[in-house]
Amino acid sequence: MPEPSHPDAKTSSQSTRVVVDAVNYRQIFSWLRLFDLFWISVDMQKLLLAATAVLIFAGGIWCIDLLPFAPALDALADSAEAPLRNGVSSWTQIPPAELIPNQATTSWQLCFTPAEPVIRPLQVLFQSESTWPQLARAWTQLLWALAVWSLFGGAITRIAAVQIGADSKVNLLNAIQFSGRRFLSYFSAPLIPLAGIGVLWGLCLLGGLIGRIPAAGPWIIGLVWGVILLCGLLMALMLIGVVAGWPLMMTTISVEGSDSLDGLSRSFGFVFTKPWQYLFLLGAAALLGAVYSGVIVVLAYLSSYLADWGIGWGMGTSDPHDNPLTRFWISVLATFVLAYIHSYFWSATTMIYFVLRRSVDGNDFGDVFLEGQPHDDLLILEQETAAS
Repeated sequence: MPEPSHPDAKTSSQSTRVVVDAVNYRQIFSWLRLFDLFWISVDMQKLLLAATAVLIFAGGIWCIDLLPFAPALDALADSAEAPLRNGVSSWTQIPPAELIPNQATTSWQLCFTPAEPVIRPLQVLFQSESTWPQLARAWTQLLWALAVWSLFGGAITRIAAVQIGADSKVNLLNAIQFSGRRFLSYFSAPLIPLAGIGVLWGLCLLGGLIGRIPAAGPWIIGLVWGVILLCGLLMALMLIGVVAGWPLMMTTISVEGSDSLDGLSRSFGFVFTKPWQYLFLLGAAALLGAVYSGVIVVLAYLSSYLADWGIGWGMGTSDPHDNPLTRFWISVLATFVLAYIHSYFWSATTMIYFVLRRSVDGNDFGDVFLEGQPHDDLLILEQETAAS
């Protein structure tokens, strides 16, 4: 006769099954999304916007150099961009074995080329030995750079924001319209802290005038020197915020669809509350950008070199560039190399903004402002992440 089974026998005989989901490292370490930047940056719409911006900016600088106060020497002549601006034709004279190691050292500089039109004028503005013509040119170039990149940089970051956050595409015309409607927000965001620096500088200037009072002036300045140092500290913080946070101001407006004050507050918040994470993300993006830019430059060089090599054998000459049309196409190639560098810069800035926002605010990557909906609400796109 079979023994009666214990009521828990069936349960105890069954093995406990634990389901462990696969670890999604890209969800845990969101900075790994930086590895997607190569393909995000080679988007043709971004390249066309960046190439147009580069040409318009260069044309504006040429016009600025014709103004009476402009120095005779272009301030960007010694920049990392100069070899590219001179055309790819000069690369054909460099053996491939020498170009690749040389490019490995210059790619770091090329990654920061898009920031030079803003950083270099600021360097001139804050040098005590700058002359009035140099200051006038620096302000003109700074405002021109902000105007150009407010329109085209805003459009590039808008395309990147929707691509990263919504996994969707924005056509070129809509991106330009988006940045055009928010042009004043893009343009004024970095000017607000610069205006604050100007006010504090004016207070220091007033103190300097008081210091000229015979006998009593130096004593008065000595009494309020602590206040003057506080003004200097505030100016330093605002200057750091502008230099480090200007690209984040652009991406804030593109991602959130907000205004200059929101762009200013978020960028300053990220820079000063998460400085080490921001530096890490900048370093990682710069390292990847150096590799990607090096690949693009070497590919462009090899394209030009091998074309010259084949045509040269047929024409019986080592320099087939003695033709305006040939030089035009070489310039087009060089322009698109620069366009990729600028596209990568703004795409990387957008990706860094998403990572920092998730770290600070806990917002998912899918939280992106989308137009075309009633009242232009902030739509939260709930995306299911497949287990990898």
